[in-house]
Amino acid sequence: MRRWSVLAVCALALSGCGPADGAAVEIEERFVDAGSVRLFFPPGEEPCAGTAAFLDDMVQRITSFLELPRPERLEYHFKPDGDLTKVCGTAVSYAGCSFPGELRLWSRDATSVHELVHAVADQDGTHYSFLAEGLATALGEENIWLFDYDAPESEYLTPGLMSPADQGGLAGDFVSYLLAEQGPARFMELYASVPHDASAEQFKAIFAETYGLSFDELLAARRDATQRFRQNRLLFPECSFPLMAFDGDTWSSEQTVDCAADAVGPSIRLSAITSSAWKAQTLEIAGDGEFRIEFSGTGGGAMLQHCQAPYERWSLTSDNSPLQSRILGQHSLTWGRLAAGRYALFTHADERAEPATVSLAITPAPELAACTAAEPRAIEDDVDGVYAIADADAARHVPFELGARRTATAAFQEVELCNDECAECAPVPMFEGSALEPGIVYALSVGADPYRQAEGVQLAAE
Repeated sequence: MRRWSVLAVCALALSGCGPADGAAVEIEERFVDAGSVRLFFPPGEEPCAGTAAFLDDMVQRITSFLELPRPERLEYHFKPDGDLTKVCGTAVSYAGCSFPGELRLWSRDATSVHELVHAVADQDGTHYSFLAEGLATALGEENIWLFDYDAPESEYLTPGLMSPADQGGLAGDFVSYLLAEQGPARFMELYASVPHDASAEQFKAIFAETYGLSFDELLAARRDATQRFRQNRLLFPECSFPLMAFDGDTWSSEQTVDCAADAVGPSIRLSAITSSAWKAQTLEIAGDGEFRIEFSGTGGGAMLQHCQAPYERWSLTSDNSPLQSRILGQHSLTWGRLAAGRYALFTHADERAEPATVSLAITPAPELAACTAAEPRAIEDDVDGVYAIADADAARHVPFELGARRTATAAFQEVELCNDECAECAPVPMFEGSALEPGIVYALSVGADPYRQAEGVQLAAE
């Protein structure tokens, strides 16, 4: 990749590339090239070394999925300080802005797939705002937009620009539904057919001609459907990464996350990984079952996200990481029931810190039932805790036995420790100093939880 220093000049256009007075804007930038993407950034704010390649790969995946031509050059301007009014005008969304027909965008985030979708899908000019925002949200990164299917049509079926903050959630959820149920080809036929300034009546007429059902009928069908999309999107960026190898017994991965080498970032909103360097891949689990999940990390973490069940997601984070959302220790051992399907696996670390080595191994394990129905799991001395992923419908029990005396230092979530008969279960609130003896079978008892949270007890050596 080549690195250059440039002085970018942005002249005012109808798409919002400049302040209200129409004056040109001069911004000092440098850039790196990777394939069709030229990634600009301010001096001293260079993204991680793998970021430009990630953006180019995403352009390839977006154009392939939507069957659009791949652009020869796309300009991505990363501006992390948050003030985009000079280039985007006053109507600036949280993420940034793109310029229809120009293959040019500005973003506070170095990895905004949402803005990439806008740039690629609108490379031939401006499109109908409801469809454009819906597509960028459906294929993009995490967002904070809610949706209301009872909102008046005037808020989203408009010939003008629709703010994502208003009904971007509804647009993303509805387009996700159309793409999941009908595929991208028919949607892109609609996308190309609706004029950007169409009235609601014009839009509905073209919609009915394209789908063979009225907009109101499909909107009602989506309202009544049970299918859910995490944050109004298809998890497209994370769930299309390369598949991990499976050796027939264990899924395993060891990644060194190094911003200066080949990691990606910083990311604001890609799968809840905040201000971090990361790598990603996917794995495929053939059938439902119990699995032993072993994680270790030196300053980093891992996150596992089911691609078809969007609300099944678990974070495993080392205790010395500033990015922790849940403390599972520097070497964590967890048991859980994982559903069949494809999973996205992120390994991540603070991009400002030293490189982090993050390992994850997932091994099929015997079914868990009552405490006495399975052999206790031996807990190695270097494992710092016992954890389990809650089941949605029933309590679960993980029998275990220690090789040495250990002290419980904290409980993660609200759990119970039981004896080997699952009687006299005692709650374990956030306490310190309770001793667990070797040679005794304990059982970690986890209650039913529809959100499938991980629960457990952190242990320390005596």
